[in-house]
Amino acid sequence: MIYTGAGPGGAKALADAFEKRFPGIAVTAHGGFSNVLDIEIDQQLKDNKVTADFVQFQTIQDYHRWDKRGAAHAFQARGFDQVFAAMKDKNGAWVAVNAIPPLLWL
Repeated sequence: MIYTGAGPGGAKALADAFEKRFPGIAVTAHGGFSNVLDIEIDQQLKDNKVTADFVQFQTIQDYHRWDKRGAAHAFQARGFDQVFAAMKDKNGAWVAVNAIPPLLWL
């Protein structure tokens, strides 16, 4: 199960893209607001009934919290060493896939 803050349409597109890239592997994706879905995942952790396999949120604090609980699995894909240190957990518990620089007001 993929959880994404991309909303229902983004979740479907993500699942469809994954299934196209990896035929034969069915994927379910749940999309919505990350500040709602993170509470759902927290409850899954509390109940010890986790259905989330992959999470894509913009709320990086969730990843830190889950990693401290021991709920995040470290994974370093090929090229992990090429990702800027500030954009990843050193052990591979999370990787930022997007960064929005602050606006500079002149």
